[in-house]
Amino acid sequence: MKIVKFILPFLFITLLFLSCGKKAKRKVDPKYIVAVIGKDTIFVNDIIMRSEYNVRPPYCDNDKMYDKRVILNSLIAEHLYAMETDKNVFSENKIYSARLQGMKEQFMREKLIQVDVVDKIKIPQKEIDQAYINSKKIISTEAVFIPKGFDPEVMYKAVQKGVPFNKLAELYPGVSKVVKKSVKWGSMDEEAQKAIFNKNVRKGTVIKPLPAKDGYRLIKVTGWVEEVEMSPGNINQQKESIRSKIMDYYIQKNYKEYAQDVMHGKRIDYFKDGWNALVKILQPLYVHSKDSTGQLRNDEIDKFLSDNNTVLMNIDGKNWTIKDLINAMKIHPLEISEQKLTSETFPFKLQAAIAGLITDTYFTNIAYDRGYDKSYDVNRKVKQWDRYYKASYQRDKVLAEANYNDTLTINYFKAFEKYLNPYFEKLKRKYDSEIRYNPKALESIKLTNLQTVTYKEKGPYKEVVPPFPLITNSNKTNYKHLSDNLRLKE
Repeated sequence: MKIVKFILPFLFITLLFLSCGKKAKRKVDPKYIVAVIGKDTIFVNDIIMRSEYNVRPPYCDNDKMYDKRVILNSLIAEHLYAMETDKNVFSENKIYSARLQGMKEQFMREKLIQVDVVDKIKIPQKEIDQAYINSKKIISTEAVFIPKGFDPEVMYKAVQKGVPFNKLAELYPGVSKVVKKSVKWGSMDEEAQKAIFNKNVRKGTVIKPLPAKDGYRLIKVTGWVEEVEMSPGNINQQKESIRSKIMDYYIQKNYKEYAQDVMHGKRIDYFKDGWNALVKILQPLYVHSKDSTGQLRNDEIDKFLSDNNTVLMNIDGKNWTIKDLINAMKIHPLEISEQKLTSETFPFKLQAAIAGLITDTYFTNIAYDRGYDKSYDVNRKVKQWDRYYKASYQRDKVLAEANYNDTLTINYFKAFEKYLNPYFEKLKRKYDSEIRYNPKALESIKLTNLQTVTYKEKGPYKEVVPPFPLITNSNKTNYKHLSDNLRLKE
């Protein structure tokens, strides 16, 4: 079974790579390095991320040493194939260059949010302990929905004076019937959670009216039961899980406040003719022609919009034409939610997506001002994607020259045995002097057998790492061993 997970991009940034200093050279503990190919390094976390954040093929989907050798060879082969690629093929490809630039700028924004938002969050232990206590409660509630047009304070005071909850619908036609529900900490919106899981709440407490879509909620606590955990190990594990949930809450809350601060005083004003023209052209493309990510392909953008100089909007005193927006979209595809995407909802979703692009543009400018375009970890991630694309191109070129016409994802054993493995062995001999290998580091890696695909919740480029390279099933690790006194150049 394949599991699909979505994570906030800021939560895994520090997991991807080892922390980096500003010096040109740094001493690296070899236990974190699995292999070195020329000036490039494969870290333990590279093996883990490429294996655990993608669905691995069946020939290396276990945790045996055989599987780990195949995984390592797949990443080494990716490096070597990329080194063989004709540089001119990619340097002249504008779509490829725009995509890499977009990825780089997204990594820069992620670093910006990591520094300005995530790293500044400090969660007091007292808050975690109280949240743990709350998490052991299952609270029974009664609730009614009060539509707009009613004064919720009137009903709140009526209940306070003894009017039963189940009589509110009779006394105030339009108010919903009572809904009874048991709730746990972490299962509701933050405002309701804070009100219900308050240490001052008692059995029979009526919570003050809370906002809801198109109205208000009136909630009464009717009682609760508490779970008791006896194992200290489980308690610590549960508290760590709670700490992660609280961290996630503060990241989202503080990120929203940070974005509002950056965009404070800035306006987006649309010109009617430009807006109508954009919607008319884009709507059928997004509603009917979008790819699986909900993003418009660059070739479709070029076909329909690249030369449109109609003024679309004014952003903070500067006019943007439709052409300006399209050029920005080639680097930063619009994030348009596919949920309930119809001709009627599209204009609203388009407007929200453009606002997101504009906000990210301001974030990107701040990141450039900070020099994050020169950041080691940012450029390493860009290089990882660049390598994946070039290696995939070179692999397909090798197969095409061999007149291989089968579907690689189905009949890969034939491709490996007849064409790709021999080519890989040839490259290993060619670059033998540049490859070093650390068998102890590879052996120390622990992998799961879960079939998991992980995506980012935020950002136009959702993949956490490049897909697993379908390039070899060789388990031969006949490389020279890594020196214990390795120094890496950044």
